[in-house]
Amino acid sequence: SDHGETFGEHENPYPKDHWPFTRHGHTLYEELTHVPLMVRGPRVPIGVVDRPVRAFDVVPTILRAAAAGSLPGDGHALGEVFGESVDDTLAVGAQAMRFGSEKRSARVGNLKLIETRWGDELYDLEADPDELENLAPSQADDVTRIRQALPPHRQASVTQTIDPETARQLEALGYMQE
Repeated sequence: SDHGETFGEHENPYPKDHWPFTRHGHTLYEELTHVPLMVRGPRVPIGVVDRPVRAFDVVPTILRAAAAGSLPGDGHALGEVFGESVDDTLAVGAQAMRFGSEKRSARVGNLKLIETRWGDELYDLEADPDELENLAPSQADDVTRIRQALPPHRQASVTQTIDPETARQLEALGYMQE
């Protein structure tokens, strides 16, 4: 899967958002972003990557395993799959956009910053894996440091007309709002 699912683990995490809390794509808590991935196929080395990684690192890893060259983009092959040592202190970012509100997060080591229009949230995932104790008010230096690792702001835009039946189906799945 490319995402997890939320089932109300965080009570009203984003005030005045327009969605029930049994969905995905609306928050950046671990129940949505910590997703196991298994890849199997010819010439795919056997191994385990036991650290947070980015979804767009998967394709470069598969291309490298297949000796198929590379594609332009932000992704990097997961070196430990190929027996290389890797700097596991690199930041891993994520973002979510829904109804025009963007949320961004970055994880550096065991600290995770979630930035929203309602304020910053900082969690120590080792001590608080359920992300219940927001440390941002008491650890401003960590918030400032990790903020540098947040993904860039992106704007949502629709550049294509969607036919009414497709729009209806997307609305039923929760991907669009009238």
